[in-house]
Amino acid sequence: MNESSASQNEAAEKFRKKQEIREAAESAVEVAQAKRVESETAVEGAKKALDADPDSSELKSAYDQAVKDQEHAEIALRTAKSNLADLGEEPGWTQILENLALMLFTDNLIESAANADLLPLIVFSIVFAGMLTTLGERVNTITKIIDQANHALMSFVMLLMKVAPLGIFCLVTARLGEARMEGELESVFRSLSSFIFTVLLGLGFHAFLTLPLIYWIFTRKNPYKFMLQMSQALLTAFSTSSSSATLPVTMETAVDEAGVSRQSAEFVLPLGATVNMDGTALYEAAAAIFIAQALAFSNPGNEEFALTLGKQLTVAITATMAAIGAAGIPEAGLFTMLIVFNAVGLDPKYIAFILPVDWFLDRFRTAVICFGDSIGAAVI
Repeated sequence: MNESSASQNEAAEKFRKKQEIREAAESAVEVAQAKRVESETAVEGAKKALDADPDSSELKSAYDQAVKDQEHAEIALRTAKSNLADLGEEPGWTQILENLALMLFTDNLIESAANADLLPLIVFSIVFAGMLTTLGERVNTITKIIDQANHALMSFVMLLMKVAPLGIFCLVTARLGEARMEGELESVFRSLSSFIFTVLLGLGFHAFLTLPLIYWIFTRKNPYKFMLQMSQALLTAFSTSSSSATLPVTMETAVDEAGVSRQSAEFVLPLGATVNMDGTALYEAAAAIFIAQALAFSNPGNEEFALTLGKQLTVAITATMAAIGAAGIPEAGLFTMLIVFNAVGLDPKYIAFILPVDWFLDRFRTAVICFGDSIGAAVI
């Protein structure tokens, strides 16, 4: 078991290293191409200057040096292209999917938990829960144990949430202080503004286009009229930032105002408040990509923060799966975001970048989650 798990981890790490080497080689080719263009421009400029004054020895020397630099740039470009060619073809979808499979499954759950490799734990939990549904009444004992453990853990989480404002204040203050000393305070606020705009744009697209389209396709009714009928629940979700706390209002509004059948509402809405975290999934994916791009911009040449196609696919899958495990409490997405960061190799400490605005964006994504649950109940 341990040897199999170790081999899986080794294979995944080997794949990541190959990707990093290829990215470095591709970057070297781009740099060499840019230098060749610069050298060609320099030769043209030196030649024009020499043509204007053919007797100048200084211009002649400058022209000769420019020609030598151009030759060196050509050699560097050929070398970089040769190094890239030696690496073989770029990994295809088969290798990318194989790497994702290695990340999703493990032979040793204890080792995965110790290494903070949470994706295999989520996959196991989903499969285990599915198996429990086949046990009939025999599952009651296990369900009670899991339920009590969940209550205990949620109590611990709520305790953390009570002291979180102080910790968040310290983290944010330290980050802003560092940015102020480095003269980057304006850049930080500009980046956060871009992040807020991106998340709100994504949530808006999902809430006003994707979900209404789904509602219209299955019901042939006006989705925006349905949204207006659900406005009380949406405003409650926005104000509480908790899909679980909003659930009673959502059920009442869906049945009394929107005309959803009580059977459908009682089945779909509690289930949706637990597993349908579409707003959180979108937010976590956007946060991971935003932070990776910000770090790549601040650390040019560092391939650690480069997001390849494989990493972006990993972000999409892990964000979706991690969101399923998010609790319906305010800012619970911060906890499951650790899974996404771990999957693409980002240090969890970088979550501090988005802490100043998380409380604000949490309200919008909770409203989107509530609306998505309501759409599901109406469709069913």
